[in-house]
Amino acid sequence: MKMGKPYAVEMNELGRTYEFASQTCIDDLVHFLGASHQLPLLVAGSGGSLTAAHFAALLHERRGSFAKAVTPMELRAAGHFVRDASVMMISAGGRNSDVLAGFEATALREPRHLLALTAQSESPLSRLAASFRYTRYLGYELPSGKDGFLATNSLLAFMALLLQAHAKLAQEPGMVPTELPDAGQRRMTESAAASGILERGTLIVLHGGWGLPAAVDLESKLTEAALGQVQMADYRNFAHGRHHWLDKRGASTGIVALVTPGEQDIARRTLRLLPDGVPTLVLSAEDAGPAAALDLVVQVFRLTQAFGEVRGIDPGRPGVPEFGRRIYGLKPARPKSDAPRGLRADVAAAIRRKVTPLTLEALEAAEFQRWADAHEGYLRTLRAAAFGAVVFDYDGTLCDAHEKRTGPCAAVGEHLVRLLGAGVAVGIATGRGKSVRRDLQRLVPEAFWPRVLVGYYNGADAAPLSDDERPLTGPPEPALQGIAEWIAQHPTLGRIAAYEVRPRQITVEPRDPVAWAQAKLVLAEALRRDDAAGIRIVESSHSIDIISPGVTKLAVVEACTQAAGGRAVLRVGDRGAWPGNDYDLLAGPHSLSVDSVSPDSGSCWNLCPPGFRGVQGTLAMLERIAVTDGGFRFR
Repeated sequence: MKMGKPYAVEMNELGRTYEFASQTCIDDLVHFLGASHQLPLLVAGSGGSLTAAHFAALLHERRGSFAKAVTPMELRAAGHFVRDASVMMISAGGRNSDVLAGFEATALREPRHLLALTAQSESPLSRLAASFRYTRYLGYELPSGKDGFLATNSLLAFMALLLQAHAKLAQEPGMVPTELPDAGQRRMTESAAASGILERGTLIVLHGGWGLPAAVDLESKLTEAALGQVQMADYRNFAHGRHHWLDKRGASTGIVALVTPGEQDIARRTLRLLPDGVPTLVLSAEDAGPAAALDLVVQVFRLTQAFGEVRGIDPGRPGVPEFGRRIYGLKPARPKSDAPRGLRADVAAAIRRKVTPLTLEALEAAEFQRWADAHEGYLRTLRAAAFGAVVFDYDGTLCDAHEKRTGPCAAVGEHLVRLLGAGVAVGIATGRGKSVRRDLQRLVPEAFWPRVLVGYYNGADAAPLSDDERPLTGPPEPALQGIAEWIAQHPTLGRIAAYEVRPRQITVEPRDPVAWAQAKLVLAEALRRDDAAGIRIVESSHSIDIISPGVTKLAVVEACTQAAGGRAVLRVGDRGAWPGNDYDLLAGPHSLSVDSVSPDSGSCWNLCPPGFRGVQGTLAMLERIAVTDGGFRFR
């Protein structure tokens, strides 16, 4: 049965697709890649999307970090290694069962960042991603519509979008070709026919670094459309025995050499040593680096069309046998708990967050039991406590990053009102200033404002929500004066970050995630030069804060402890690991994190369901609270 659309129609759309990708907003993609730039990156894709995955991995490695392209099945096998990595899932339609199973299994393992990149604004994958609020879904509706049998316009769009995003991050607009590189079908067919390559049933595809995506794509297209069988090798791996195939099978084999400027010399010396009679087609890219990969992939599109014409098979509609449909329709098993030693999945998740992700299974029996006992003991402590107050961090706990300009969601407000209505004292300890006051005043009825204590600037200035004069403004106190002056005169910091100076805090917001590490180094140097005793640098989900001696979110806890009338105070934050700005807040008893945790077994546990993080974790925790007269308990 033949489905899809003619391959020639898809080739005619390539120019329009490239123009679309060049004009599309890529801010969210840039943000994900920037946030991931110092982390290992796993990029998953099936079929033609695997080509885009290889391209994405090469681009990430170009910026200096490890990356690997994998299939969704390989991604599922990666285990909890992904907890300290970023993961990107690329899928044209966002609906095949392998992609969905791989994404769900990965989301439950909680990588630092998880993104789905598709050519559909709505799909089963978009709905799955929405069930894990910390993940992100980017769907671009292409003017060409859905691909035929083979990935064409979607693949080109993914590569163009990724290339533009990395060019923006690196501030290298010259990386992106202004027009689509296109060998042209007629020229490609003539070159391929003249070489004799189209008559051969087996191809050996030789490539270098930036030729890898094109090699992967040629293997994928010729195999999936039954146009030929392909062996891939880089030029030097070909030298390690793979050349022997030509000695025994040369009569049915041809060579496709993918050449960028970096491989010209080794390609020339290799090809001239091949035996006579083996047809060779050289696909060359004039540009170096990522642009060469894009050029070669488009040439592979054209070469595939030439093979189809000779074979009498339309690559866009090659026909799919019934057994193939059945194989494609097989659904991977749903993710099962991989918790070791009989633990429930939620218990294993909580302990994994406390220990390094690769050591839970390897813990000695006594150490494993220590953590299991600590977890159970912490649960007993929470269940036994009668709470009269709760202190929340704000960003990352009550307000997710994408809600920074709009404020917390309605569900958060409903829970705050429920607690306040029961007489619970509520504290908010935030690194921000008056923007938090405005957001909370919109969220909470005015009658409750006097009973909400807001500790602005990490507790430096605490006041009831009803106080419209707070937080206080003014020049920095003497302890911060020298650092503020040094920062103002620094030649780099003003370019890579915005900053605000308050009486007891200097807030630095890097302009993009890539600048975060550089800003931290600059600020650490400022403290070292000023020899500022007692001044600390702490980090939130959006800023780096320099705070005066004695400033701590515990000031809010102390005030709420008095308001609780002897009852316990629950503390909830998201940055419990040092140097997070919730480290102090969550270092004491009855403290819960909805993201990073400290290694202390007696505090700062993350008890969120697997795959929950940030506000989604906070809401799950609040659902387990039963309010009583003047307080609450955990169910």
